[in-house]
Amino acid sequence: MPLQKSHPLSELLSEQAACNRGGLKFGDLDLVIHNIGALWPVLWENWRLTQRMNITKMQESPQGAISGMIEVFIQQPSVNIKNAVQDKQPVVWNPRILYRGVIVNAASMAPISAIQFGVNTALEERMTGPLTTMDRTGIGLAAGAVSAVVSSPSEVIMIQQQKTGLSILSQVRYLCHHHGWLSLGRGFIPCLVREAVYTATYLGVNPILHEEVMKVSCEGSKSGMKLTPTWALVLASCISGTTATVITQPIDTIKTRMQANVDLIKYRKMGSAFRTIMDEGGYRALYSGIIPRTQRIVCAVLILSEAKEHLTHLYLDHLEKHS
Repeated sequence: MPLQKSHPLSELLSEQAACNRGGLKFGDLDLVIHNIGALWPVLWENWRLTQRMNITKMQESPQGAISGMIEVFIQQPSVNIKNAVQDKQPVVWNPRILYRGVIVNAASMAPISAIQFGVNTALEERMTGPLTTMDRTGIGLAAGAVSAVVSSPSEVIMIQQQKTGLSILSQVRYLCHHHGWLSLGRGFIPCLVREAVYTATYLGVNPILHEEVMKVSCEGSKSGMKLTPTWALVLASCISGTTATVITQPIDTIKTRMQANVDLIKYRKMGSAFRTIMDEGGYRALYSGIIPRTQRIVCAVLILSEAKEHLTHLYLDHLEKHS
């Protein structure tokens, strides 16, 4: 951040040097103190910016984990509604039913978000030079793909819990006893694809869109069209979240059917699941549940971005108090 023109650092130093050469006078001292007071906020903001840029991947992961858990506890009903619609099950508007599986979902979201933020930061640190749009998107795709190792089995358990009402341990024992340990890996490939695109959206595309919206907003400020950073983030989240939903909805529907029907052969593989869904309702069936999922993803992109931003500020405030 450049120093203010009214009190440049060079002028401050020259004034201090003049005081040393000609003897310190009361007026000179008053001017030096005044300039230091004017420069201090600028220097302090530079320090905060430096600390923010120096946040490591180990410090980034806990912020992502907490952000992910916050998002789950807010939006679990949307997840259950989407799953019920995709699996052709009736939606029960009882809060106790809508929040089934929230514990396993939140518990898994912590490591999932930590992996996504951590891998994303680690890969960005290895890049040389300014990151392009393709770089950010590719890094987000890789981070999301890695997180599928955790998200896929946890979603199998959550979706089954929504149908049976069993506890986490009871559900795991039931699946392993009746369908084998491999049943926890059902739908892994479609889950990997979905997580890769989704993560690339909120870690890669959304920040870029946010920057572009802010630029357009600043250019239109003269005509009274300027947006606040929060509203710019909301607009960017709506665009990126809706785009990600439209792209990944068919693969997410296939994943949900595979994980919700572990006992049916027709949903055992992606190809057979796709053919079954197409036979039942064509492309319209592949996009079942798109409304609650669009709402969830748009809000998730916004919540994750805002939560991580606030957590970063809290972390910097903690550094300030102990520096």
